[in-house]
Amino acid sequence: MKELGKVFTDKKLVKFSAKKVEGSKLVDSVKLAEKTFENSKGHTLGIEMKLNDFFTDDEQKIELELTFKMKDDVDLTRFGFIKTYTDYSIYLEDGSEITFTVEFWTNNAVETTDGEDVMAGDGGAIWKP
Repeated sequence: MKELGKVFTDKKLVKFSAKKVEGSKLVDSVKLAEKTFENSKGHTLGIEMKLNDFFTDDEQKIELELTFKMKDDVDLTRFGFIKTYTDYSIYLEDGSEITFTVEFWTNNAVETTDGEDVMAGDGGAIWKP
């Protein structure tokens, strides 16, 4: 997976785009991130998404269409995906695209109070008296 991150985060080789299909008002930005995640071996490829604030406790659906378009020919054998002693390789031609859809649901945490004082601006939760 580490090698895949090298290919898909290289802006000379690949153009990344994200289309907001559903819940577009909730999504502020979507970009590629190369980061060390828990239980990973070094930097790996990830998708970083920042959400806008929304002021409801209802579940909200977000659907994105993510596309990687090759700007140049890429032989993935060169990056270690397939051992060089095999009779085949994986080759992505200039202009080819890999597209997939990501769908998930999100909501705000709901806190129930028993006469507690809550200040305006306490973020991260919906307070219901």
